[in-house]
Amino acid sequence: MSPRTVYAGYQFKYAQLEDTAGNSPFNACQYALGFGAHVAADYAGFYPGGYLGNGHSPNGATWRNWISLWPFMTVVDAYVARNWTMSLPHLPTSPLSSAGAAFIADATAYSGKQGQQFPVLSPSEVLNCTTTWSETVNRNVDVAGNYLACVHAP
Repeated sequence: MSPRTVYAGYQFKYAQLEDTAGNSPFNACQYALGFGAHVAADYAGFYPGGYLGNGHSPNGATWRNWISLWPFMTVVDAYVARNWTMSLPHLPTSPLSSAGAAFIADATAYSGKQGQQFPVLSPSEVLNCTTTWSETVNRNVDVAGNYLACVHAP
């Protein structure tokens, strides 16, 4: 099982322990469920014969496979969001809140205390990552919109 899959389980367990749903606008349990579903989809998608697979298994050095496909995957997501049924709130078009970044940082520390080797992140590292990622997603949404305008131009 991939380290991200294992971490997703610890993240959800930590969310259940903290149960911040009633005390914060950031719902840690919902976020952790979404993250776990995302990781499971990646695991299935990159498996040999999967919809994004190219013969590599999801274990080991396959990160090169999904990193090389990130631009493609985000453009597909953006295109679907712009043109079909996916709504923009389903895409990470803005950075996580400070409460969300703190949750992820705390969850990485929790997984480390449970003996896992996943790196422990600070809230600022999480915010930097989600800021960069949301900027990428927004750029790709704009590209998808421009593509659609060109395709359907008179």
